[in-house]
Amino acid sequence: MASAKFAISKSSSKFKTPMVATWEVYIIQTVSGKLYTGITNNFERRFDNHVTRKKGARFFNFSEPLKVVFREPHPNRSEASIRESAIKKMTRKEKLELISST
Repeated sequence: MASAKFAISKSSSKFKTPMVATWEVYIIQTVSGKLYTGITNNFERRFDNHVTRKKGARFFNFSEPLKVVFREPHPNRSEASIRESAIKKMTRKEKLELISST
């Protein structure tokens, strides 16, 4: 059983409120047309990391990120990782079909 993250409510320190961590699988298209697949629980931060090359994937050292072409939410990291792995095993054609179907 996965443990839940808790945050202290600002209105009262007596009660704890569970925080739901939403994970996403995403695909970014680069300037050269290549597709990068990844997962994150904070998409805006992660995309900024890729664009600014601060803690972003080495993949983007060779071709700049152009646009986000696919995002898919998952309830936890495990499910997001499983889906990311499945997408990474797809051919380029299959990835483009996935992107166009959403």
